Amino acid sequence: MIFRVLILLVLAAFTTACQNRMPVHSMKKYLAKEMDLRITTEQKKISLSNRAFPQVKVSLNNFTRETVKILQPGDGSKVGWRTPTIRWSVIDLATEDVHPDTLPDLKQRIARCGNMNGLNMNSIVTLKPKNGIKLQWVSEPPIPRKPGKYSVKFYYQHDPNDAWVLRGYLQNEGKRIIKEETRPMFLVSNELVFELTE
Repeated sequence: MIFRVLILLVLAAFTTACQNRMPVHSMKKYLAKEMDLRITTEQKKISLSNRAFPQVKVSLNNFTRETVKILQPGDGSKVGWRTPTIRWSVIDLATEDVHPDTLPDLKQRIARCGNMNGLNMNSIVTLKPKNGIKLQWVSEPPIPRKPGKYSVKFYYQHDPNDAWVLRGYLQNEGKRIIKEETRPMFLVSNELVFELTE
């Protein structure tokens, strides 16, 4: 009897460990209804003669009943070198393309060096219920500079067990907070539609 109990305990521990190591990209939207990823802009109609692209604000809002620790994007988040990974998805509405359910591939080549800034402890944000933050290190969506209507969404994916955390770039306290106090998250924003004209 004791032996059977021990076997069950070992199997339960193994199952829990496997679940904790499940890659974030294979997860469904985590707390998608409670953690709201929102993109907003003051201008949806854009003239190509105006070189200034309208600013798009990306915010993450906590609609849960508990305080949540959020990790701000940083140097390397756009290319997936550190957690969280952030991406844009842009769809030409003249096509039959759809936004992906998982993190979009990086279609745009980004020229950059191989160095990254370290973790700023201010990037670990304590978000109380009904509060929100503006996300940092967010570039403009890569909308083609040609006339048409384009649907845009933003993606935020955080894995506390990301290799960047494990490689030792962080101070011990920062590493502990990320691994033990932040949640794995995969969030997709609302949709914005931009119209580009000559």
